[in-house]
Amino acid sequence: MKINFLLLIVFIAVGLGWNFYNNQKPLPHSLPKQALPFTYMTLTGESGALSDHKGRVTLIHFWATWCAPCLAELPSLIDLATNQENLTILAVAVRDKTTKIDRFLKKIDKILPENFIVALDPNQDISKNLYGTVKLPESFLLNRQHAFSQKIIGAEENWNSALWKQKLRSLQKSE
Repeated sequence: MKINFLLLIVFIAVGLGWNFYNNQKPLPHSLPKQALPFTYMTLTGESGALSDHKGRVTLIHFWATWCAPCLAELPSLIDLATNQENLTILAVAVRDKTTKIDRFLKKIDKILPENFIVALDPNQDISKNLYGTVKLPESFLLNRQHAFSQKIIGAEENWNSALWKQKLRSLQKSE
């Protein structure tokens, strides 16, 4: 009887610890002044580089089709790109297959504007190794010179809110 009670306490403690660990957001590490350069392959097979978008406010958004919060917020990001022509969104798909990405994009039935670029990061070379991303979704907002403006950990409820529109307007006006 005592052993059963002790085992129950141990299982409860392990379960609570595991739950606490999984619900922790990583502490934001200090960001360097400038965004770290990288190259990428797009969903359509074209290659690109972060530097291709210098002179434009850029949002690097790490996401995946296997991440439920990512899927919930992606349509809002596509709408943001549609409404903000002076913004480039690099939607970096982490550890994902192109077939799953294509299937998801067809399901949400939204036309991707030119300033919304789906980049592939199958081995986490960009997300984890370069930017230190551990949980998805995670985003980095860059000004026109690609200096870091803000790091966003977790899903945003509404990328098209007045607050985000004001932040983007401010960054687009800055040198």
